[in-house]
Amino acid sequence: MKGDRQYWTSTCDMGISWIFYVKNEIFANNIDGWSPCRSGAYQRKAGMAYQKAIGATRITIPQDGIVMFGTSWNGRKFSKDDEINIWRPLLAALPDMSTMISETYVKEIDIAKISKGDSVNITLDALPDKSYTGEVVYIASIGEDHQGFDMKVFKVVIRLNESDEDLKPGMTCSNHIIIDHYSDRPIIPIEAVYTDSLQRIVFLKHGGKITKQPVELGAENKGMTVVLEGLQEGDRILMHPLEDML
Repeated sequence: MKGDRQYWTSTCDMGISWIFYVKNEIFANNIDGWSPCRSGAYQRKAGMAYQKAIGATRITIPQDGIVMFGTSWNGRKFSKDDEINIWRPLLAALPDMSTMISETYVKEIDIAKISKGDSVNITLDALPDKSYTGEVVYIASIGEDHQGFDMKVFKVVIRLNESDEDLKPGMTCSNHIIIDHYSDRPIIPIEAVYTDSLQRIVFLKHGGKITKQPVELGAENKGMTVVLEGLQEGDRILMHPLEDML
């Protein structure tokens, strides 16, 4: 913790709390084994000195900005009455607001579709009228269990290409990762695609007849798939053909 003075505290139930002042630093030291009957006066005196030292302590930061509290050994953010020790002296940090990142998790069945450098469109729940662009800069090598998923997921970090004063750390966002680009290609529901032997087919209605039409598919997203070969815009296909057609 940086400031005019540094301090950290320890507690004692059956001992004496001594306060030492060394080069503008305050240490709380506990000595066990002293008789409780002798500790009262010492503790009162030490407590008064401690409160005086706390009142004179002023924490400063090098510049204006948003302050984010540090974390304890178990990953929990510091809060009121938490103790700061010499092993984890970081009390708070000033995030660099000029560079924003978004952390998300992708299911293991989809992670192979994503590559570093993929473009991303980012929208935020708190700013529905705004959208941002970004780029995938990190993909975890090892999957992990994560709450809300029924399979392993991989951590993906996205760096935003722009930032403004409306963006705040901790905001919830949706990341739309662009894994491929298509132009002038028809899109059909995945549930209209069937397998016949080793090929993918759809049931095409043309001139009053229904025929099996082989198709070559591209990327899938939200229940839809791109058709690379086999269909043209305006073709009519069956969503649920009769059983004797399958």
